[in-house]
Amino acid sequence: VQGADPKDLFNGTHALLKCLAGYRKRDEPSQEEIEYAENVFNCLCECLMLEVNRELFLKADGVQLMILLIKRRKLKKDTKNKAKKHLLSQFNKLLRDSSIRVLSHAVQGHPSACNTLVDSNGLGSVFGILMLRPKGLDETATAVPG
Repeated sequence: VQGADPKDLFNGTHALLKCLAGYRKRDEPSQEEIEYAENVFNCLCECLMLEVNRELFLKADGVQLMILLIKRRKLKKDTKNKAKKHLLSQFNKLLRDSSIRVLSHAVQGHPSACNTLVDSNGLGSVFGILMLRPKGLDETATAVPG
């Protein structure tokens, strides 16, 4: 990365974001596409460990894209095939969880990315996901012993 042309770095970050942007409205992903998206998210997280890439991520509207992926609509109502429904549910969970992970890397030590997250109304989406109770957790398990 040292001595690399900033335009090439921007093109790399932008290319990863373009790959993910196609999944905003994708309804029927295959198992290979799910694995591909997971790999792109992992690459993006690795890239965001460097400060220069965090700045490029911000310039390429990466924060806004991650918020859109978190807000992505739920299952289609007319999906009757259980296997398809499960695959779509798995894909939506991957998009939400991975987008939050990418945002975590992006805002770490970067105040302008934090400001962008707040200005884009992303805190409501992120905290909404973080406040979900895990399935199978009953009321008695959450009670604090007195």
